[in-house]
Amino acid sequence: MTILAVDGDALAFRIAAVCEEEMMQACEDLIDNCMSDMIANTGAVGARVYLGGKDNFRYDVAVTRPYKANREGFRKPQHLPYAREYLIEKYSAFVVNGYEADDAIASDVVLNGATHSGVDKDLYQVAGHHYNFVTKETKFVDDSTATLNFYRQVLTGDSSDNIPGLPGVGAKTAEKVITDAKTAAQDAKNYYAEICEKKLPDVDVSAYWKEQVSLIEMVQNLNILNLITYRPKSALF
Repeated sequence: MTILAVDGDALAFRIAAVCEEEMMQACEDLIDNCMSDMIANTGAVGARVYLGGKDNFRYDVAVTRPYKANREGFRKPQHLPYAREYLIEKYSAFVVNGYEADDAIASDVVLNGATHSGVDKDLYQVAGHHYNFVTKETKFVDDSTATLNFYRQVLTGDSSDNIPGLPGVGAKTAEKVITDAKTAAQDAKNYYAEICEKKLPDVDVSAYWKEQVSLIEMVQNLNILNLITYRPKSALF
């Protein structure tokens, strides 16, 4: 029996953005429709919704560039706090502290066999079932593919989160370098050494490698219940 692990951050943001000029009731209606649609399309028997909360260890890990600093000053949809609170009140959304909501989702997929429901391809580094609630497509990622996806992203970084990776290395180059899941880790380390020597001669390769891996990697073994808090309705973001 399928349980969905829903990316509440992505859902709330998208719904709030669509409802920017609408009444807050429109957020409720669209969230309800989207949740019902997910259940119907996947045959799931239920859903656990995850929202990001306070703190995130990656802010301390990121020393080369501040984590997500490229999002500062970005205007959020006005109804985003309400959409988040609605997910908490009606769908008992879990608010995860100290980690990304994605880490909790990854752990739910790995430890409990849940199906990830969201739009973020970063979760494809996690083996299991994935459902895109925008395209309505279902995808299964096996262990080997998950490993390849992870180490390729370690090379490219993630511009949306201000994670640099290796300079000048894009998706096509990463696919050429990382071709075998069995050797992916060593191949990625070797490429870090090669590129850093050429383009980042003053960088401590080992430290830089560890930083980038920690920023990209989804934590997949969280005891989720230890991280969850519920925010009262008065404590909106």
